[in-house]
Amino acid sequence: MPNRAFIGIGSNLGDRAANYREAIQRIASIPDTRVVRQSSIYETEPIGDLKGA
Repeated sequence: MPNRAFIGIGSNLGDRAANYREAIQRIASIPDTRVVRQSSIYETEPIGDLKGA
């Protein structure tokens, strides 16, 4: 019986959109795995203490 997983992906370095697309491709390349749907890319402002950024 197949399992379903919901995965949150984020990126804050370099080409964020390219990092997101590569993550989706890598997940899809896992044997017996398929990406059924993916959401749009949302970009938000940082929240909280930014000293570590």
